[in-house]
Amino acid sequence: MNIVLARPFQLFEPQECQQLIDSVGQLSPGRVMGPDPKRTSRNNQVFWYTLPEEQKNRLWLLAERFRPKYPWTWFQEPAQISRYGPGEYYDWHRDTYGLEGRSSVRCLTLTCTLRPAPGAVFSVDDQEFDLATGQAVFFPSDWLHRAAAPLSGERWAFTVWYMQPNR
Repeated sequence: MNIVLARPFQLFEPQECQQLIDSVGQLSPGRVMGPDPKRTSRNNQVFWYTLPEEQKNRLWLLAERFRPKYPWTWFQEPAQISRYGPGEYYDWHRDTYGLEGRSSVRCLTLTCTLRPAPGAVFSVDDQEFDLATGQAVFFPSDWLHRAAAPLSGERWAFTVWYMQPNR
């Protein structure tokens, strides 16, 4: 599979996406690192998903090609499954945050749409993606990106962050 940064590719089949959604237990409010007391940058719900060994291996192998430029050494676990209902979004942000006192940092992000919804597009810098079921995109964690609110229905997404030592 020829995977390129900021280009959609098929990560999961539709039945795998449904299984991931079905695995979700209690959702909690999504949060951001740093102060956001009024929750103006994010108001969706999240679940932290423990990856089975087969998925860990698959996600590891998919990102291998990016290691020369983004020297990740592990990926953050558990993975995040997010739900966005009408009016729920995650505004423009970067997946990197203060480096002071941290032993590792996010360097590469993988996000996958498990269930699309009208209007719930995913944007990275100047690109907008209306990802279909199971489609994913890799991008550097320091790129600006956002998840727009659906007009109706629910968008479900799966996200993994690949980490590197803080230099």
